[in-house]
Amino acid sequence: MRVGIRSAVRLIRHLRLGADINAVVRYRDLVERWAEIRLRQVFLGLKAVEVHKLRSLNKRMDARTNEEAVAILKANGIDPFAGFIVFPDFAAQDFERIYEYMERLGIYYAEITVLTPAPGSDLYWESREKLTTEHYELFDYMHPVLPTRLEEREFFKRLARLYWRSYSPLRALRLRPRTGPPLAPRHVARTLLIAVKNYRAIRNAYKAK
Repeated sequence: MRVGIRSAVRLIRHLRLGADINAVVRYRDLVERWAEIRLRQVFLGLKAVEVHKLRSLNKRMDARTNEEAVAILKANGIDPFAGFIVFPDFAAQDFERIYEYMERLGIYYAEITVLTPAPGSDLYWESREKLTTEHYELFDYMHPVLPTRLEEREFFKRLARLYWRSYSPLRALRLRPRTGPPLAPRHVARTLLIAVKNYRAIRNAYKAK
């Protein structure tokens, strides 16, 4: 019985969930209750630093609401796990803007995906004539399947660099997320090894095409 209780407590302490941004702002008292049961991480689909880019996707986002939701979570000791979209028309400075935005709001955890018209979706049918590949294994939200402004090798270089800088162990030490990555001396070497492996995989992803 004690083992079961300990397991339940351990699960709660590492509880993570996804939440609608507007709901976080509207129901602040609920966020406080989440914190009371030791919720530690919430996924927020922020999607874009410049919200006007989302109009083409029929998504309405408000920059102030996004930032307010992040602030509410952090005030309650909950790490925001932000989801960002990298658009095919990104220039070098657009990748930098995502990093600067994360720095300004104190966001450590992020899921950064490439805009992908999922087969069968409205975006897919709207952009079908522009697709650069018909190999569906590349529709993985990491490979651009629409023409990019940057040469693809440079595009992946910028994407890999963004991930590398975002998840830097030094940045984790500076921001001190509540659900911190394994930075104890016995884990650092393995953490860095995984980071280097992922960096190289993203940077060289252009070769898959």
